[in-house]
Formats: sequence, C-alpha cells, structure tokens
Amino acid sequence: MCGRYGVEDRDGEREIFPGQRACVRCADGVREMVWGFRRLSGHGVLVNARAETAGLKSTFAPCLQAGRCIVDASCFFEWRHAQGAARGEKYRVARADAEPLHMAALHDGNGHFVILTQAANEQMAPLHDRMPVLLHTPELETLWLQSADMAQAVLDSLPAPALCMTPASPRSGGAPLSAGGPAPSASPGCL
Repeated sequence: MCGRYGVEDRDGEREIFPGQRACVRCADGVREMVWGFRRLSGHGVLVNARAETAGLKSTFAPCLQAGRCIVDASCFFEWRHAQGAARGEKYRVARADAEPLHMAALHDGNGHFVILTQAANEQMAPLHDRMPVLLHTPELETLWLQSADMAQAVLDSLPAPALCMTPASPRSGGAPLSAGGPAPSASPGCL
C-alpha cells in the first residue's frame, strides 16, 4: 500500500518511488530523506508501517517517540487488480477538495522514512485494504509533530477526508505526469 505518491514541483506533478530522495516535514523543519527503511535481512526496503502496530515493533517504536514526520503530497497511487488480469489499473487518489495530502510518517534519524498506513475506509476499500494515515487539519499535523504523548492517540482517532480516485497513466519512471521525459538524475531538493 502506498508504494508511490505524487508531489507538485515547478514542472507539474512528479511520482516519488521507494528508494528515492524526497522532502519530509519534521518538527524542526523540512529535510530531504530516502523513502524506505533498510530491512534487517539486507534485502529490500520497508516503505510503510501499520499505524496500529508501529508502537509495538522494534523497528518503528523508537521512531514513533522521536521520529515523527509528515510527507506532503498531491496524491498517492494505487492499483486495482481485476481477477485474471496480468496488470492492475493504476489510480490517482487525492483529496476531493483538491487540498494537499499530509501523510503521517516516521523517520529513523539516519535519513530514511516510512509512511504510516491504516485500514482502508469505505471509499478506499475497492482499491486496497490499506491507505496512508492522512492528517487533515493543521491541529492534527502540529500534534503529530510535537507531541510524543499524543502520537498514538492521533493515529487511533483519524477519519480520512473525502477522496477522489481517477484512472492514471500507467507510465512510470518519476517523470512529471504531465510530461513524458525521464526522471531527473538529481533530487529536486526541498524548499
């Protein structure tokens, strides 16, 4: 769940993939980090953490106390897999009111982050059984970033805002969705 998301930059909307550098918002400002924690086995990366169990997992519990951050995005992508189909149909999921998404995330203090997920709401369930934890008010964002004592309470009480799901271009590579060029070799940087 939430294996890609979109951000707005000067060239339009760009897809962010696991392993890429991206901007995340921390209590002390915006930082550039790599999306994904390295697995202890050394094979692959963890890009998501379940909000309901993050505090119980040795990989994520310390981050829940001291590494809370927010991933600001224009959308995230999910695939609907029809039975028997070789490939799923890609969907762009955004807020129905066109406001940015603010996804709850955790960082490890070493330049890597994961996005927190929760059970899909009724609206999201036809696409996937999980969805990002969306902090949909400035007050929730502030509580998430600044209050370790309130972090789990914030996660436990979050309804998702109304979402809009539209079919998206299957093209990938990190290029702007409105263009067709290859992904840039360098990170666009954080403002």
